[in-house]
Amino acid sequence: MKNLIKKIINNKEYKEILIFVFILYIFRINYIKRALFQTKSRLTLSQYGLLFLTMLGATVLMGTLLFIAIKACNMFYTRKNVPEVKGKEWSFGFGELKYFLVNKKNCKICGTEMKKITSEEPKGMKRDISMDGYVSDVEMYEVKISYYCPNCNKKYSLEELTSKTE
Repeated sequence: MKNLIKKIINNKEYKEILIFVFILYIFRINYIKRALFQTKSRLTLSQYGLLFLTMLGATVLMGTLLFIAIKACNMFYTRKNVPEVKGKEWSFGFGELKYFLVNKKNCKICGTEMKKITSEEPKGMKRDISMDGYVSDVEMYEVKISYYCPNCNKKYSLEELTSKTE
């Protein structure tokens, strides 16, 4: 518990909040004076001491409550360990999609089964706003699908394969 109190007291944000709250109480000193002593006349030295202690106590109390509230909001509303988002974009025509999903991927020259190769080309950045209001920049990639025949050592794009079958 002592370590927690030391961490709070030594926190830079906490000190700034205390200074801010104390300045607010200085601007409200006439209100505090009237509430404590019910007078507008000059105060004695002990009354000034009591006024200062009251302002100091109120500053510490309000500053601590404000600090805890800010830390709680930060804890609930910040996203931690969010992975970098990578957007992918495919562009298929109807024939290409049909070939990709249905047709057998055999080489037209030798008839052996081809292996699928996917490559990603960067397209740039895109700003994305999620459902809960978080804004993030997404790096967009265009995915290109091609097929490789290990027997013929030839590479065919999906567009070439669909034009040959039609």
